[in-house]
Amino acid sequence: MSPADELAHYLEGAGAGVLGAQSGWALAVGTEPDKPDTVITLYDTVGNVPLVDIDLTDCGVMLRARSSARSSAHAYRDAYAAALFAINELTKPEIIFGDVYQYIGVYLQTDLQCIGRDDNDRFIFTANFRIQRQPVEA
Repeated sequence: MSPADELAHYLEGAGAGVLGAQSGWALAVGTEPDKPDTVITLYDTVGNVPLVDIDLTDCGVMLRARSSARSSAHAYRDAYAAALFAINELTKPEIIFGDVYQYIGVYLQTDLQCIGRDDNDRFIFTANFRIQRQPVEA
């Protein structure tokens, strides 16, 4: 699995949302769905060159959280809170998870930021992570 896919499954287990949900907070990977309005999407991004001698991969993931289309302060706060919850779950100290890859570090690279609204008037927040993972030894 890609890092974004594995982190999405991890966030689902942590209660951040449901993969492929049609209502409530949904989680998606690679493509942001049109519905529901409230969704956290994870994208694989650029990392650093793998450290082959110690079998460590340094990769990147972008988190994008989208609010409902309500034109009130609640929509902004809800999206911010959902993104912050996901960030806090992913960056817990000494968290190690994964079946194929062991995630030994998830580091916030950019602060959570609102990048505006989409064409449907939904707020968009983003944050970027650097991730270190290594294959699980059999």
